[in-house]
Amino acid sequence: MSKHYWIGIDIGGTFTDIVLINKESGEITVYKHPSSTQSPDEGAVEGIRKILLEENISEYQIEKVVHGTTVATNSIIENKGAKTAMLITRGFRDILEIRRQNRPHLYNFRMSKPEPLIPRELIFEVNERMQGNGEILTEISTKELESARRWIMEKEIESIAVCFLHSYRNGLHERLVKEYLEKNLPKLSISLSHEVLSEFKEYERASTTAANASVTPVVKRYLDRMNKNLAKLGIEKDVLVMQSNGGVISSEQAGNHAVQTLISGPAAGVLAGMSLSGTRNFITADMGGTSFDVSLVTNGKPRFTMDGEVAGYDLRLPRVDVNTIGAGGGSIAWTDKGGALRVGPKSSGSFPGPAGYTRGGKQPTVTDAHIVLGRLNPDYLLGGAMKIDKEAAERVITENIAQPLGLSLREAAQGIVDVVNAEMVKGIRKVSVERGIDPSEYDLISFGGAGPLHAVELARELNIGKVIIPYYPGVNSAIGLLQADYQFMKIRSLLVILDETSLSRINSSFSELLSDIRRDLSNEGFSGEALSFDFTLYLRYSGQGSELGLTIEEKEINQRTLEKLFTRFTNEHRREYGYIRENEKIELVSIRLTVVVEACVENFRANNSCSKDYAVQCRREVFLDGKKYTIPVYLRNQIDPRQSLEGPCIIEQFDSTTVIPADSNVSIDDQLNLIISKI
Repeated sequence: MSKHYWIGIDIGGTFTDIVLINKESGEITVYKHPSSTQSPDEGAVEGIRKILLEENISEYQIEKVVHGTTVATNSIIENKGAKTAMLITRGFRDILEIRRQNRPHLYNFRMSKPEPLIPRELIFEVNERMQGNGEILTEISTKELESARRWIMEKEIESIAVCFLHSYRNGLHERLVKEYLEKNLPKLSISLSHEVLSEFKEYERASTTAANASVTPVVKRYLDRMNKNLAKLGIEKDVLVMQSNGGVISSEQAGNHAVQTLISGPAAGVLAGMSLSGTRNFITADMGGTSFDVSLVTNGKPRFTMDGEVAGYDLRLPRVDVNTIGAGGGSIAWTDKGGALRVGPKSSGSFPGPAGYTRGGKQPTVTDAHIVLGRLNPDYLLGGAMKIDKEAAERVITENIAQPLGLSLREAAQGIVDVVNAEMVKGIRKVSVERGIDPSEYDLISFGGAGPLHAVELARELNIGKVIIPYYPGVNSAIGLLQADYQFMKIRSLLVILDETSLSRINSSFSELLSDIRRDLSNEGFSGEALSFDFTLYLRYSGQGSELGLTIEEKEINQRTLEKLFTRFTNEHRREYGYIRENEKIELVSIRLTVVVEACVENFRANNSCSKDYAVQCRREVFLDGKKYTIPVYLRNQIDPRQSLEGPCIIEQFDSTTVIPADSNVSIDDQLNLIISKI
């Protein structure tokens, strides 16, 4: 019988992770390749070519390729999007400049916000107007459309965002603009606000549509190039792309709605954590080369949010709630003007990378500190593919940290680790303690190439009693990509008081969303597949500025459902904010319909060839907790699952290294995850 394979590609700031899974047996093959900042897709395709060659696999056996990309995120961060303009209702030209009154630092009077993605001179006012109820107040004329077309040509615009007032109620005028421009400017990329975000709040809708218009041509070119390069290898499968909400979509959809791909990699990591058995309340902690991504999962379900920002730009998108900070293995250590040791957020990236990676790095990083402390293999990583220069790591820490601060080499290296640990602990507390949740009641699932080096130390700071390290921690997000289902989502604003009189309107809106999403499913080639539906209602007390999302399974709301919603909202509001309003009316702000098409491989199987002597590779001098130990180093794929290990020790594998301090126990569960206890 012919074997079939799925490939997951996660391109990070330091490494590109590629996972090959045998669909029938679940057997996994992993590969890490240095990322290319200039052409990230070329590095990924080259990695796939090497895997096919080394594993003697035909390109015709590749059934699916799933990709998590940072192209959209980097485009916004680096302000390298397409030349983008906006058509706006007359009188609202300054909406991207005015923004909201929110201030991230209340008492910082010198704080400056980033320049709008679309500058004022590239915003064109159109004489049209919709009322709040969706009725036309001022019709849009052909003369207005022609004026906009001439202006777009004059400015040599590549992509246009169309955001008219109250288009979430009635998108007719935006659709007329699109029809006219597609006919007369066929190469122009067009983003309509009621398609990107069919919700009220004009600024958030405008900002999100501007972001989509800016990154869509960039992402579309990138995905087209990747698909063509894969086709040259003989892989004719269209690349599927991870969304920030944890589902995958086709390249065509991702190319047209690129803003949905923001923060896709971290979402995949959360999915991979959810597949681990034996725990339902846990914190995922993903430490890669450039960042640390943390998320909270309660009762087996991740937390979702609609609000967020990228590089200071407010974006309203459904996404897995992931808190990201600049703390990774490549994070650069430095001293500030006051002589304090700092780590990050800047990273050495893949090139030149940490000094110890022998690529010309001149600045000390977290990875260099681990090399100096003996926690990382002093000779090589990635199974010998990456040579280590311990002397270079010692030199940059001595010159840049130890000597300026009057510390010994070991003290400086330990200080770097302590500082980055403190930053990561703050990141975990942000998603737990700051929301009234005690992290000690959760397990910690740690992954990413650098995560297992720090996992137990973070758990100790947070009084977490159990740490779980997946079998392939360094490529866990790439595995999560292959565990993602197809996911389609539609949102609509209603702004009605939740009571018996609004039931018919709510149910009618649900039916319309269901009809729209079935059309999308049909366009993507889905018809009779197993589907699951989730309806989410965003509720608030009348007059509030934020809302709470409650998910229901019913496709129709009746009086009984209404009563349950009142009770659930009251309980959730008390838990989230600490109070309730007894006699205040509850307002339904928006409804969201999510449809999931199951598409994942469930029988992943790790490769483990154990030996009864624990496969002690060597004994190495290591500094832990400020003390020097000579401890055993084990090869993970040869540890006997029937036995347990005592710390201190180190467990090495191709894609990561796990540090087990003294007074900790390590056991192995049925999925070959490391379970660290007695922390």
